[in-house]
Formats: sequence, C-alpha cells, structure tokens
Amino acid sequence: MNLRDFRIGWRLLVNEPDYSLAAAIERYLAGNVEHVAIGYRALLFALFMAFTIALIAVARHAWIAMHIHPIHVLIS
Repeated sequence: MNLRDFRIGWRLLVNEPDYSLAAAIERYLAGNVEHVAIGYRALLFALFMAFTIALIAVARHAWIAMHIHPIHVLIS
C-alpha cells in the first residue's frame, strides 16, 4: 500500500471531496445532462441486430468451411 492508496482511502472514509481533474470535469458538465427515456424497443432492436449479425457471421464461416477440401486443410 503506497501513499496514494492511503490518500484515496482516507478521502472515501471521511467523505473529503475529490479535487481531481475528472471530478472537476464531472461537476462542470453535470448541469448539461439531459435524461432521455429510452424505450424497450430500442434495446430489443439492438439485441436483434447483434444476434442477426452473429448469425450471418456463423453462417458465412460454416459455408466457407464446408467448401474447403479436407486434403488442402491436412496439407497446410
């Protein structure tokens, strides 16, 4: 445990504010946040697209593998 870890732990223990650059940027941008309600349809669409792309990739690899002659694989 070095001195830096001790200081971070002490800040967490006594709730001392963090004066790091990241905390300053977060406080500066906190007023500019807009919360948008995301619908379940967008998440379902993203999941569907991810599965579709994965299925296309698997089918493509299987198609290529089926057309490779076994002797060429064994030689190389």
